[in-house]
Formats: sequence, structure tokens, C-alpha cells
Amino acid sequence: MFIGTPRDGDFQDTLAQENYAHGGLFDDGELCNEDAPLFPDDDKKKITYGLDGGFEPERSLPQSSGAVSVFVMMRRLGNATSSVVLSLTLLAMNRYLTHEHRFPYPIAVGAFQALCTCVCMAIVYLATPRLFPAMCFIWKGSIKDKIASYTPFLTLGILSAINLVCSITAYRQASPAFVIATNTLDVLVVYVLMATTGLERMQIRFAAVLSYTVFSVLLAASNLLTFTRAGAVLQLVSCLLRSAQTVGINSLMAREDAPPLDPFSSVLLTAPVVFGTLAPSLLLPGLEPMQTLLQKGYEWRTHLAASACLACSAQVAAATLIHQTSALGLALANVPNIVYLVAFTGVVLRVPISWMQICGCGGAVLGLVIYIIMKLTPEKFEVPAEQPHDSEWEEFA
Repeated sequence: MFIGTPRDGDFQDTLAQENYAHGGLFDDGELCNEDAPLFPDDDKKKITYGLDGGFEPERSLPQSSGAVSVFVMMRRLGNATSSVVLSLTLLAMNRYLTHEHRFPYPIAVGAFQALCTCVCMAIVYLATPRLFPAMCFIWKGSIKDKIASYTPFLTLGILSAINLVCSITAYRQASPAFVIATNTLDVLVVYVLMATTGLERMQIRFAAVLSYTVFSVLLAASNLLTFTRAGAVLQLVSCLLRSAQTVGINSLMAREDAPPLDPFSSVLLTAPVVFGTLAPSLLLPGLEPMQTLLQKGYEWRTHLAASACLACSAQVAAATLIHQTSALGLALANVPNIVYLVAFTGVVLRVPISWMQICGCGGAVLGLVIYIIMKLTPEKFEVPAEQPHDSEWEEFA
């Protein structure tokens, strides 16, 4: 991360970029107005470039650096908590809804959630376009430029559609503990993908701490794992696709050769591709007739609407967390879920908790805390470089 003023010639239009950096300070009519000033208050404000949120100016709300750190940490902790709560609630809702005696059609559930996400995000975009600064650049230029700008979202949408169907189907063939444990594997997959794409520098100490954290989660869930072979395969495929999708979104948000992506635009641009991928699949031979889907959907319309609202909110929360931290931050936010699950089974369901589960939960929390400390204070873990020894002649001279 480095601090500097925007470089000339990086983008064709820097107005929406600066509005993005300031969190939407301009009015709706000024968003794409070339005559509007870039910085209403100060023309010489510095902008921070980095992987944890693209462009972000130096905020002036808290005055001291310690206040800034606390403010940022509390905001990110709140977003991580909301993302975890929404994802767990959505998992429980999808598992309940797709029961064989209710609405056991994962493709239809995914298509309906994608359609509702499209409608909701379109309404938000029409009401407050300042939340979507990247939209000014997506449809700008020639047809070739528009296709090139939208191509990454086609890939992300297809990955999201396949991941959605695989994950919802796996919920019916695996226990919640298995789903949570395999979701933690995202930590290692995302770290490797980020190191491969240059978003993260591979370091042995980070890899060791993350591996220890994932192993602790698997140890804590070892007594609660029940799954079928098909459920295990589907969940592992979902893990790979989900990791690739989050790293792809992270790369679009952290790019410096083009306007960075914002969370709301990422959801708005991806949802139509997900719906366009899943909706035609409902007409494939061998699946339930459309009339049956409509009848069952009307019967469970309340649960479908609730799952759609949760899915839209969970996507926005996840994209916001990626924007503020990174794809690895989103993956690490799922680590405490195993602690919640073990506590729930022990306190509510009265299931005996073994010492292995307690040690696993403690190890997962300890690994997460160590990683956060290593990230916040990297200078304390760096090995100082050895000073070259002078030769005997230099000592004599």
C-alpha cells in the first residue's frame, strides 16, 4: 500500500473514481458531470491505493491515528459479523426450504434468488446511483469496450450460478457441521489463489498459521460430521468455485489500471448472469415441469421471498467485506462459525462436548487471533537482515 495523488492518464474519466474514493460525496446529478470539481473540499487530498478497498482517501472524522485504527477495525468487525450472520441464516433457510417434502428444487431456488437480487439492486440503483460509481465506466466507450468491461462479470456470474446450485444441493446431503468445516477450506484455497494472482505475497508463517487454523476447525467438527459421497463432492466443488469467485471480485476491486469495482456494482452486474444461467436450466428435460414448480413455489412463496431477501443481503455484505478487507478476510470471517455450532449443540441440543472439540475451537480462535496480530504488526515478525561483515583489511584500515 502506498500513498500518492492520482496518476495522470490512468483512466479516461476520473470523476466517478474520485467520487468512489470519497464514498459518494457528490450529488446524483454531479456523478458523471465533467464540470464538477473532483475534490469539493480540498484539491490536494491524498488517496490510498491498496488491496483492502481500492481507492480510499484519508478520512478526517477521527483526528488521531489510534482513533482511525479503532474506527476502521470496528467498522470491519461489524461488517464481518453481519456477513457471517446473514450467511448462516441463509444456510439454515435453504436447508429447510429444499427439504424433500417442501421445495426440493435447488436450481429453481437459485434462479428465484438471482431474479429477486436483480430487481432489488436495480431499484436501489435507480433510487441512489451514487452507491454504484463503477457503473459510470462499465457502459462507457465503444461496443468493444463495453464487451471487454463486462466480460469478467460473465465469468463471475457463471461461477456463482454453479456454486449456488452445488451448495444448495449439498445442504440436503451433508450435516451443517460438514458444510461449515468445508467452508473453512476456503481460507487455504483463497490464500493460494491470491498468492498466484499477485494479490497476496506467499509467506511461510502466514501459510502455517492458516493451515493450523483450518486443521483446528476440522478437529472441532470431527464428532459432528455426517455426509454422503455426493454431498462431499458437491461441497468441495462449491468451495473451489466460491474461492475463485471471491478472488476474482477482489482483483476487480484492487486493480489500478482501471476504475476499481464497488460492492453494489459487483452484485448488480453479476446477478443477471446468474439468473440467465439458471433460468434456461429449468426447461431441461428430466426436471420437474414448470407447472409443478409454479404450484409448489406459490405454496412456499413466503419462504422463497425470505430466502431471496437473505441472499441479496448476504451478497452485498460479502462484497462489502471483500472491499474493506480482501477475499481472505471474507474466508476468515467464517472461522468462528464452528465455535457457534459447537456451543449451540452443547447448550441447546444438550449434545456432550468432547475435549477434542474444545481444543479445536480454542485452536481455531487462537489461530485467527495470531493471524490478525501478524497482519496488523508485521514489523514484529520480520527477521532483521544480517549486516555484512567487514573484511580484515577494512577493519585494519
